[in-house]
Amino acid sequence: ARSADTAGVRVRVADFRAEEAMVLDCITRSLPGLPVPGAEDQDVDVSQAHRLFTDDAVVLLAEPRDVPGSPPCGLTIVTPQSDGGDWYTVYTGVAVDHRGRGVATALKAAALREAHRRGATAVSTHNDDGNEAILRTNRTFGMQPSVGYWSLARRDDLRDDRRRNG
Repeated sequence: ARSADTAGVRVRVADFRAEEAMVLDCITRSLPGLPVPGAEDQDVDVSQAHRLFTDDAVVLLAEPRDVPGSPPCGLTIVTPQSDGGDWYTVYTGVAVDHRGRGVATALKAAALREAHRRGATAVSTHNDDGNEAILRTNRTFGMQPSVGYWSLARRDDLRDDRRRNG
């Protein structure tokens, strides 16, 4: 509650199926400027994002308290990974015009609380190692780095170079 007060937001659990358009819009407004691993210089098709959400995923929306009825300014999605209590943060994003106000911290706090309430014993996530804002937020909650991700993206210009050069 304290982090939500500091950020000037109210965080609530969304009904993804009923609020899908609002959730996808919030994702669209939170993507600009984010380092998306493996997606540099690629268009992200947000209309397909609903395929990533399992039925047991929990979507939390941050809504500005100073402008009632305005669209959410951030969201996070957490989902259970197994029956053993492991959960995973699929995505956390904040709309560009609300960054730097503590919205991600409020979302992360609410997500960790909600996951714990639903039986989580561990929560993991992935982040670009250049996204210091979310790394700092994760450290605030005691999260520690673990095994990293490596990605490979096939780029058309590389294929064209290889064709020309044999």
